[in-house]
Amino acid sequence: MQQKENRQILHILIWTAGMSVGLVFLFLFLIQWDYLRAERVVVSGAVRLSEPMVIEKAGLRPGVNIFSVNLSKARKRLLSHPWIAEATVGIGFPPEIRIRIKEQEALAVFELDQKYLANGDGRIFKEWDPLETRMLPVVSGLRYSDVDIAGKPEGMIREGLQRAGAYLEEMTRKLLTEWNIRRSFETETEPESAVLSDSETLPFKAVMNVLQSGIAPDSILPNRLIQDIRVDRDMGITLILTPENEAVGVGRIRLGYHNYPVKYLHLQQLFRHLNREEHHLKIDSIDLNNLDRIVVSPMHTDSLARDYKEDI
Repeated sequence: MQQKENRQILHILIWTAGMSVGLVFLFLFLIQWDYLRAERVVVSGAVRLSEPMVIEKAGLRPGVNIFSVNLSKARKRLLSHPWIAEATVGIGFPPEIRIRIKEQEALAVFELDQKYLANGDGRIFKEWDPLETRMLPVVSGLRYSDVDIAGKPEGMIREGLQRAGAYLEEMTRKLLTEWNIRRSFETETEPESAVLSDSETLPFKAVMNVLQSGIAPDSILPNRLIQDIRVDRDMGITLILTPENEAVGVGRIRLGYHNYPVKYLHLQQLFRHLNREEHHLKIDSIDLNNLDRIVVSPMHTDSLARDYKEDI
């Protein structure tokens, strides 16, 4: 009985070894079979990047055997390109390799220690190159602690360490406060009103609110008319409009924080009111920070500044 069981185990082992060897030889045959060589590499989703650039970045070429391609490695290579947000790599028949990418869409330029491009989620994905992008709003006044960074660009490691140090200092301060131990800190802390959570700060959310409103088809302030978005961490957002804006000819608009839908509605009503006037005003600034009052300052006339009051 024991001998019979041993023979059965031996047969199983021999059969398993034979199958393994057979599969190895089959795989070696398949990766060298000319019929399975990719006749082409098909790329979809490339707009900014050319198809040859995408193929080269993936490390692929026509004529490669489709079973010899490391699809995961090719995808990782593609995702290492700053302009590629998403990527998939697959094979098809007749033998071909299919690459589908989604490119980053630059929404604004974030000015920190230098200028970086941010996408529609407000995530930094590369250093800014004026030759790569059209005119975009430039955001100043944010900090590294406000933004999310994809693949930290060169020069950010130092700032990351500073952020880690600031976090540890803040945690230490809280612990000391709980134990009623007084200690003075030379560095200034962030105002409580400017911090919403660990992931999104009030200045960042305010900037993204303006930018995302500016890409709406019917936006009263499209992003193409915004030259700069300046962040005052206490007072809020101020917009500097491009000299080419044709709405009313406004230089700057102070939005402050919060209630942007209502403020945009008031701004739209103000533009309509000014457009109905016989003598068109050139506006230096509009202050919408107070919902009960819109302060309009005409250009080059300090004495003629007028307040437009509207009921809410």
